[in-house]
Amino acid sequence: MHPGVQSSVPINRLIQVGKAMLFAKTSKFRKYVELMLKNAKVLESEFRKVPNCLQFDGTDSHFIVINVMSGFGITGSEAEKTLENIGIFTNRQIIPGDVNKVYVTSGLRIGTTSATGMGYTPKEFKKNCQDYDKISIQL
Repeated sequence: MHPGVQSSVPINRLIQVGKAMLFAKTSKFRKYVELMLKNAKVLESEFRKVPNCLQFDGTDSHFIVINVMSGFGITGSEAEKTLENIGIFTNRQIIPGDVNKVYVTSGLRIGTTSATGMGYTPKEFKKNCQDYDKISIQL
């Protein structure tokens, strides 16, 4: 805060918030959120197949957290960079009992917001997860 000076929010920010609030009231937005959650559940079920990988017993949200150190033998930072190189954006994530530093981590957070917005369905998420063995050989 700046005493004696009043700051204001840029007008375009107010307009964006208003548009977002109006969009959130639509049935289209509700369908998008439902699809985003279904996609996250597909990721959850596929990562359950990797021993000691899925964190927090799954998700009730639009993202999952996995332990890439125990599941795949790499750090969260390595996973984040590798996936970014092929156009998949994630975030390294510190997990309970993590032995790695915050900027390295043992975990990775994977969200479904962007892919859902591009039109990916649970069927496509499942197919892409099942194609993992083919993809990992190419990396």
